[in-house]
Amino acid sequence: MQAINSLHSLSCASLRSIDDRRSSASTVSRDELYEQVWSRPVTRVAADYGVTSTALKKTCKRHKIPTPKRGYWATLEHRKPAPKTTLPKLNDTRLEAMKKRSGRSKTPRPQGRPIGRLRGLRDKIVTATREL
Repeated sequence: MQAINSLHSLSCASLRSIDDRRSSASTVSRDELYEQVWSRPVTRVAADYGVTSTALKKTCKRHKIPTPKRGYWATLEHRKPAPKTTLPKLNDTRLEAMKKRSGRSKTPRPQGRPIGRLRGLRDKIVTATREL
């Protein structure tokens, strides 16, 4: 039992240190996000923030942060030159920083339960297959 408690406290401590690193600041500057997006694929950076890659790309677009085009990482992987777009200067200082998300993910929808009008369609399909 003591081993389980020490393992639990060890894992909680390591999780807390990861959370502390991720949430040490409540905002991220444009420069920081630009460097992150151009140093790793957007999907991985988005996972660190607990958002989808689409949400991160929209945030970058809103804050005028260029992102790598499709195939950028594959081009680098084959040791070919790939252009890196520079971060443009801004006139609007409100776009210089963005707030970090709290890290909570959306609650997943229960599986196996049809929703809305799909319920009637499913019933029709089930009835038709039983008649065959």
